[in-house]
Amino acid sequence: MDDKLFEFIADLTTSALKRDHPIFEVFREQWNVARKYLRQGKLEFTGVGFYYYYLIPEPVRKLSIRSWTLGDIGGYVNGDYVYCRLHIGEGMLEAIDGRVLDEWPQVIHEYIVKPPSWSTEEIEPLIQSLIRKNPALGFELEQLQRGQKPN
Repeated sequence: MDDKLFEFIADLTTSALKRDHPIFEVFREQWNVARKYLRQGKLEFTGVGFYYYYLIPEPVRKLSIRSWTLGDIGGYVNGDYVYCRLHIGEGMLEAIDGRVLDEWPQVIHEYIVKPPSWSTEEIEPLIQSLIRKNPALGFELEQLQRGQKPN
C-alpha cells in the first residue's frame, strides 16, 4: 500500500477539520482517535479515485447529525487536481473520498493539500440548516460553546 496515500488522507482530514467553529471540535476529537487506526480503516479504489472509511473503535463524543458532506476540500496528487469530500454519518467521521479526472495513480510521488475553500461565514448557514433539521444539534452546540461536553 502506498504510504503517501495514507499521508494524503491524514493531511486532507486534518485540513478539512481545521475550522473555527465548535462543531469541528468534536470531529477533531474523533480524528485524533481515527488517526491511530489510519491503516486499519477500509480503503477502496474506484479507478479514478478512492474511498477511505475511518475506523473509530474507541468511545468518542458524537453530534446529532444524521448525514453531512463537506465538499470544499482537495489538493493535487502528482500534479493532478483531486476533488475530495468529507462525509459525516450518524454524528461521526465516516469517510473521505477523492477523485481525479483521469486514472488514479499507482504511486503518489508528491501531493499538496489545499485549505478548505469555505470560510466560517460560509459554513455557518450549512450548520444552521443542520440545526433546523435536528434541534438537538443546536442544544449540543450551545453546550460546546459553554465549554460543556454534549451528552
